[in-house]
Amino acid sequence: MAYSNIIPQPGDQLKDSQSDILDNFAEIQTLVEVNHETFGIPDQGKHKWVALPTQIAAPLLTVDNGIYNVNDFGGTNKDEIWVHSQKSAGTTDIPMTASVLSHSVPAMGAAGWAYLPSGIIMRWEVQAVAGGAQTITLPATAGFPVFTTIYQVMLTPVGAGISVPLVAIVNNTQFTVNASGAGSVRILVIGS
Repeated sequence: MAYSNIIPQPGDQLKDSQSDILDNFAEIQTLVEVNHETFGIPDQGKHKWVALPTQIAAPLLTVDNGIYNVNDFGGTNKDEIWVHSQKSAGTTDIPMTASVLSHSVPAMGAAGWAYLPSGIIMRWEVQAVAGGAQTITLPATAGFPVFTTIYQVMLTPVGAGISVPLVAIVNNTQFTVNASGAGSVRILVIGS
């Protein structure tokens, strides 16, 4: 029998509805044991894991914090776990599992990105530099998130022989460097 929320009825005798009540208790235990520890043990009620159904769009959350699973909400075209979180400027939705790894395994030296659970974005790539002062622009790459603010840029020259110090962060897509010579530089940008 499936769970019934209409038993017992006010006029029911226990002898008539006892079987239905016992069936309901069995259904409740089955529901609990899907991903919780069962009744009567020290960890009863705790989750063994959390399974979230895939939703078509982000839900309208009216709570302070929550988590949900949405497909293709952020450009990865994969199911991603999102956190709806309170921030100083209100609520925000953070794709805590979204990254370039959601849809491919990048080759060594390939560009990539990842969201951290805090909402921070990390982006990496390798770019060619000429000698002297120059502005580097992060390319608009399909599927890559766009920074609102860049907090930090870290540069590592590829191979020996040049140095590429950061001069300034210009805006959300550009920064300036002063390379001692021509070559390539690995770039790690952290922002939101």
